[in-house]
Amino acid sequence: MVSIPATSRTELAARRPIASASGAARSMAPGDGPRMFATPLARRLARDRGIDLASLRGSGPRGRIVSRDVETSSEVARTTPLAASDGAGRSSMRVPLPADEIPHQAVPHTARHPANASLLSAGQRDVPHVSFMADCDLDALLALRARLNAGRAAEARLSINDFIVRATAVALLRVPEFHVMWTETALQRLERADIAVAIATEAGFIVPVVRDAGSKPLSVISAEIRGLAAQARTGRLAPIDEPGGAMTVTNLGMRGVRQFTAIVRPPQAAILAVGEAHRQLRLDDGIVSENQVASVTLSIDHRAIDGAVAARWLSEFKGLIQAPLTMLV
Repeated sequence: MVSIPATSRTELAARRPIASASGAARSMAPGDGPRMFATPLARRLARDRGIDLASLRGSGPRGRIVSRDVETSSEVARTTPLAASDGAGRSSMRVPLPADEIPHQAVPHTARHPANASLLSAGQRDVPHVSFMADCDLDALLALRARLNAGRAAEARLSINDFIVRATAVALLRVPEFHVMWTETALQRLERADIAVAIATEAGFIVPVVRDAGSKPLSVISAEIRGLAAQARTGRLAPIDEPGGAMTVTNLGMRGVRQFTAIVRPPQAAILAVGEAHRQLRLDDGIVSENQVASVTLSIDHRAIDGAVAARWLSEFKGLIQAPLTMLV
């Protein structure tokens, strides 16, 4: 047993009330207000969540602060924007910037970013979207593409996307009920298949239009897409080359994306999202085969296009992709 000198016991006794009741001593100090009564659990929750007990009104017996009072205060804090004073006593709403906690570099918006954001926000907010998905067998298309590209210079070779744009246009002409645009006064039924093609650039995505793609040869469509893409990426795209289009084709297959859903761009009524070509096993009449398949997702404005019409268009498109010679005649 260790004995403690009398002088040490006296010093410990003098210090103990200060160390064990420092919070209570501060609460009872003149000018600090009345002592806050709270359960141990409420005190721990308040400490963990950075809440001042003096800001709470207790709902327990005789006004004691209980855990539910702290939890209710935390919930309000999460759903209420922070208020900042302007120095004149007025309070304004404030949202913390990433710079408050995370190192970052501010990149100013280009003129295109707000325009794209406004259009896509309107599409997501105002357009009732319905999406349809299908897998397209690419074996016949890839074989035909290889034959057509034989002997061509590398810069003139046809891409899978060229076939997709051509098939999209031909399918529009074959299903006229699908070939429409929505306006508040009328449903516009279009006669020419203009296809918008989404192209990613450093200034944001740009959507130039291949005019009358339903009547142009595949080689002409391919050359136009290459030219429009080059102009878009160097900032030389003419304004007349971009607005319009009966529908949009957006292809992320070359980026390794298997499948995705895109937002309809008003006043268009449809957009086709194309994924990566990949190998897939198939069983037909007991025979297993391996095929190259691409997943496509068609999104429509349900105000303008019925689901049955969209399904018919997608079936027509799939048939053109899987029998590509039929889109060339």
